Amino acid sequence: MNPAAREELRAYWRDYDRKRGSRSDYWREHYHKNASYLYASRYVRPKYKATHRRSKERRRLYIERANILRDNNLVQADIEAVYSQARAVTAETGVAHSVDHIVPLRGEMVCGLHVPWNMQILTARDNSIKGNRWDD
Repeated sequence: MNPAAREELRAYWRDYDRKRGSRSDYWREHYHKNASYLYASRYVRPKYKATHRRSKERRRLYIERANILRDNNLVQADIEAVYSQARAVTAETGVAHSVDHIVPLRGEMVCGLHVPWNMQILTARDNSIKGNRWDD
C-alpha cells in the first residue's frame, strides 16, 4: 500500500472514530452489556437445540453402554463419590474440575468403561486438552 493510500485510510478511520466514538469502546460496551447472553454456558442457539439434545442423548447412551456394573449399587455409589469429589475440589479451589475417563469411552483404538477405577479428576482445561486420547 502506498503512503498516500495509507494516510487516506488512517484519515477515514480517525473521522469514523470522531463521529461515532471509538470502535474498541463500542465493542467493549457491547460485550459487557451482552455477556450473559454471549457467554452463558447453557445457551444454545435455537437453530442448534435439536442437535444439542441429540448429542447429549448420545453421550448418555455411551455412558450407559460402558457401565457394565450398573446393577452393582456399591460401584454406582463409588462413581457418584468421584463426581461429588470433583464438585468439592471445584468449590474449594475455585478452578473448574471435571471427571475424566482415563481410557476414553469412545477411543479410536480402545473403548473404556464407566467404572470408578477408569476415572480421574482433572482441571476442566487439562481434560479438554487431553480430549479423546488415552495417555498412559
